[in-house]
Amino acid sequence: MTARCTDFEATVAKSGDAAYLILTCTSNSKKKVYKCFEVVVSGDSLSVGGVASLTFIDKIDMDIVLKSLQAFGNWLAKRLNEGRSRVGYIEEMIAKFVAYSLCKERGRIVECLKQCKLVTRKGPIGWKAVYQMFVNTKDMPKQVEEPKFWAGELPEECTRSSSSASSS
Repeated sequence: MTARCTDFEATVAKSGDAAYLILTCTSNSKKKVYKCFEVVVSGDSLSVGGVASLTFIDKIDMDIVLKSLQAFGNWLAKRLNEGRSRVGYIEEMIAKFVAYSLCKERGRIVECLKQCKLVTRKGPIGWKAVYQMFVNTKDMPKQVEEPKFWAGELPEECTRSSSSASSS
């Protein structure tokens, strides 16, 4: 983890079939990339950092993925700014959040989630696990947000083989 990181912010980027959630912070008066999460979209499926995957009931809309990543990233940055940094299983949470957002956009959320296939490092999870995340995390946003795009080239932290690795 990065020592004395403050002023966390979330931005998103898109490169080909991949979307990125980029968390930045200020350390020693300098803005730096704290973490980068990669979401690869292919037709009706997506993979988050190679750790969690979602098979949707239709072609996945990259625009909704980007808006979902922005909303989730803003929530995560807010928590980090409040000093609540013990947040685990981020890739799984991103997959659940995107699944919820895609189903909400489609309508009939529960029916939609029941037809989705969500797999994490612990194995397949059901639609109730998606709802449980929102119940257990009261401040979790339930709406997507307009993307705030990363300016410039994709940071090195997003192009490494382990896209969710911390920068040092």
